[in-house]
Amino acid sequence: MSKPEREINEKEKNRWRQLSFNLSEDESQILSIIRNQAPIDRANIIRQLKFSRAKTNGIINDLVDNNFIKIYGHGASSGGKRPQLLEINAEIGYVIGVDIGVTSMDVAIANFKGEILDVHGIESDIKDGPIAILQSMMDIIEDLKARNNMDSNQFVSIAIGVPGPVDVNTGEVKSPPLMPGWNDFPITEFIKSKLPNIKIIIDNDFNMMARGEYYSGIGKGHDLFVFVKIGTGIGAGIIINGDVFRGHEGSAGQIGHISVDWNGPRCICGVNQGCVSGMAAGPAITAKALKAVKENESEFLVKRYKENNNALSAKDVGDALADGDQTAIEIINESGTLIGLALSSLVNLLNPGLIVLGGGITKSGNLLLSSIRQTVLTRALPFSTRHLRIEYSSLGDKAGVTGAVILAIKNVECSYKDKMTV
Repeated sequence: MSKPEREINEKEKNRWRQLSFNLSEDESQILSIIRNQAPIDRANIIRQLKFSRAKTNGIINDLVDNNFIKIYGHGASSGGKRPQLLEINAEIGYVIGVDIGVTSMDVAIANFKGEILDVHGIESDIKDGPIAILQSMMDIIEDLKARNNMDSNQFVSIAIGVPGPVDVNTGEVKSPPLMPGWNDFPITEFIKSKLPNIKIIIDNDFNMMARGEYYSGIGKGHDLFVFVKIGTGIGAGIIINGDVFRGHEGSAGQIGHISVDWNGPRCICGVNQGCVSGMAAGPAITAKALKAVKENESEFLVKRYKENNNALSAKDVGDALADGDQTAIEIINESGTLIGLALSSLVNLLNPGLIVLGGGITKSGNLLLSSIRQTVLTRALPFSTRHLRIEYSSLGDKAGVTGAVILAIKNVECSYKDKMTV
């Protein structure tokens, strides 16, 4: 839809203000079927539910009357009238998906079918604290609204992924090792002060990425798989039976704190020594590169260090790897081996059919992937790995914001938290 077509008058603004998005469980169930299988006719929906025909048709009629779904067209006749085909009304409202990382942030606006209409990303530093980061997020949202000629009342939901453990019931980050100043910060209250009528949900960034891959990426059709983010830290979004597995307190997936060397360095988490995140993620890769420069072991890294005013990053190691630098090869291979050790325990425990790897460090190339694969195949039980696939993310940098858009929509369709799905 073009920008002029999205222009709204006061009547339309009032319709969004008055529209109730507090759907019942039955309505949400029908919407979910239509979203996943559209275009679909009523008879097909009825066959998948335990409702009576009259009840199902009544709910569908209400959803049509309230513009949640619309008639797409007509299907082929099986002897009588051609059946109506139904689909989600994409323009009933819009959602915002946000992926906040340690060093970057992406913000997207999407329609109610989950189609991303516009996205904007910036470099950022999570250490700047919640007020600065969240205000930057709001500034981006305002810019996206302005350039797409949208009104705040059209946005019904926002989902935000952050790089730390989250209590999804309160929206508060809990004891995040990579997010100083964020512990228990009232993120929801901050957003409500700017967007008072919007539904809000906050989750861990690797859970968002897992959702993105499940709905739109390589994880589609896999009801049991693991998404592993390898960046400044390491974490895993676990999909079981189509749902994100959060654990009892919501902190499942913190595989970055599996110890792979009890004699290793003290982790930033303050609990363990030799955590895989502290030994194999971005900061560890950078530290090893700086050590190599100090000991003059890599001509490429020494040159890059001087060019960068005596600084290096994990990206520089990736560039050195692409140039065939032997030191970079050893650094990335070691990280892959350590990550593979941690994933071997996960494979033995869950027996997934697919592991998807994402995050900034995966841009270093295929050596990391092959090192992880080789270690998992060597260290995990053969019966658990015989049909296991380990692949890079198909969505890349957009996995998190894609998953956030999906969760924002789900938070509208499933407003009762005990029924929240991926």
